[in-house]
Amino acid sequence: MQNPTSAVSSTKSQVTVVATQPLSYAAAQVLVESIHRAGLLTAGKLQEFASNGRFEEPVAALSLISNLPTAAIEQDMRDTNSQSLIVLARAIGLSWETTRSIMTLVAKRFPHSRRTVSRSDAAYRSFRFYGHF
Repeated sequence: MQNPTSAVSSTKSQVTVVATQPLSYAAAQVLVESIHRAGLLTAGKLQEFASNGRFEEPVAALSLISNLPTAAIEQDMRDTNSQSLIVLARAIGLSWETTRSIMTLVAKRFPHSRRTVSRSDAAYRSFRFYGHF
């Protein structure tokens, strides 16, 4: 039988290795693309993914909707002040409710983001696009 301290150390190192590895979005992209082709990729679906703690699917969905690479979306989510995620959400027409659910998911994965969710409502509502690109 393994020593409890040794077991904890072993588990901790395994978790650290997994947490520091880049996420793989291949399966999520296949799922999201099939949902999109069926016409079912909606804000409600994004909220469902987020409320179920499924990080990769919202990243893949935002990537598909915005035509940006998943690496850029993930970087937006890691942003400590959430401004780039807000800009992205507004640019693709997401409501505050959908944006908040994604930001709450992000805050669970990246603890530095927790306090920004409550402060982001005003930033989201005040953000406006002026002109066309």
